[in-house]
Amino acid sequence: MMQYHMFRTDKGALIPVAAETAAAHLDLSVTRFNDLVRQGVLPREGRAQYDLDAVRVAYIRHIRDVAGGKKSAGGAPELTAERARLARAQADKAEMEVAALEGRLVPAESVEKTWLVLATSFRSRMVAMPGKLAHQLAAIQSPAEAEDFIRKSIYEALDELSNFHPQQYSASLDSPESGIPDETAAAPESEPVGG
Repeated sequence: MMQYHMFRTDKGALIPVAAETAAAHLDLSVTRFNDLVRQGVLPREGRAQYDLDAVRVAYIRHIRDVAGGKKSAGGAPELTAERARLARAQADKAEMEVAALEGRLVPAESVEKTWLVLATSFRSRMVAMPGKLAHQLAAIQSPAEAEDFIRKSIYEALDELSNFHPQQYSASLDSPESGIPDETAAAPESEPVGG
């Protein structure tokens, strides 16, 4: 075993050593030692001269960082951290797949199509209401009866909305003949008179 004090003078002053000596002190090959110097892991005192104490402390810190997962042995971004990130992403994906199988997760496209069918159906009912009610309201004499009749018609439309079941429309949602207006082709039903 090497004695560390032999690299200092009697008064404790540093005697720099060559790369070969410092590499042997750390039980590394000279090539690996030089790689760690180039990566900035090990400090250099001068041209090809090294302080054994500084090199030893730097190497111990480097080994701790590698063992603790802070960086890789090559000084590159930590592979362990990347693996952990990948494992988290895979776990998240598996959780979403389970949620979808259990019916707790629905694809956004299905939700969008369902809401579009729902909104289109309700809009159609509301737009048709004045024409439907006009003839029946003409026969009603009292404003209170007319108000009651209109209120019942609105509640019928709202009941239809509350009883909406997407399963009824699931087959039609996926077909091109679903009757769902294309957003790019949708135009307002009522245009101003005169253009």
